[in-house]
Amino acid sequence: MPAGPRHQTPNEATEAAFAAIAGEPLRESANAALIKIFLAERNVAQARHQLERYAALMWSEFRIRPSAGRTNRSRQRPVPLPAGDDEIDGRLTRR
Repeated sequence: MPAGPRHQTPNEATEAAFAAIAGEPLRESANAALIKIFLAERNVAQARHQLERYAALMWSEFRIRPSAGRTNRSRQRPVPLPAGDDEIDGRLTRR
């Protein structure tokens, strides 16, 4: 008789998410999974830190932010723009 599905421990899930991010740092689902794990552990500071790291990477590569749905689930205030950038009425300006 085959065994049922194996459930990951929180540590295994965290390691799997970090491995996925290491392979594809821009993959939103991998970053979202890690943030979700941190929030499930009630580690809001680490979840926020991961979101900020991902947002900074998306900004540096594409000048876009993570999806609004993703950021609204894991934070209360906006992710700051990198130094030297401003956004006015949805338009990017350089200082």
